[in-house]
Amino acid sequence: MIDTRRGATIAIALCVAFAVAAGLFISGGPGRARKEARDDHRLRDLRQISANIRCQAQTSGRVADTPQLTDLCPRPFTMQNPNTGENYTYIRIDDRNWRICASFELPDRIRPRDGAQFDAKTGCLLGNMSARQRSGFPALNPLLPTPQD
Repeated sequence: MIDTRRGATIAIALCVAFAVAAGLFISGGPGRARKEARDDHRLRDLRQISANIRCQAQTSGRVADTPQLTDLCPRPFTMQNPNTGENYTYIRIDDRNWRICASFELPDRIRPRDGAQFDAKTGCLLGNMSARQRSGFPALNPLLPTPQD
């Protein structure tokens, strides 16, 4: 009877150990979780830079040559990956398009929200200023009377 209990205890312990090992294998373990967290941080940085570029483009009517804080676009951002010290790359494609790139550890799992486009092969977030976003100010209707002082 004692041998049966001992055998059952060993069997249960082996099943638990196998379940834990399988769980770590399937989820990738803590190393994968750290990589995912670092990639999420990189993507947040790229989104903040993109928001700055979009803000500048809406106020000036064209994509800026470089991201920068301005009076109208004061949202802070960083151009450097805090984990590696590597600079993010900003590329102005034309007056309406840009890309911001970083080195991702798991690029195939990146799924930006709000319709943003991400190129997993290059690690670039693609930005676009559509025609309706050209100016942050509404167009004036010449048929409406203007307020008098």
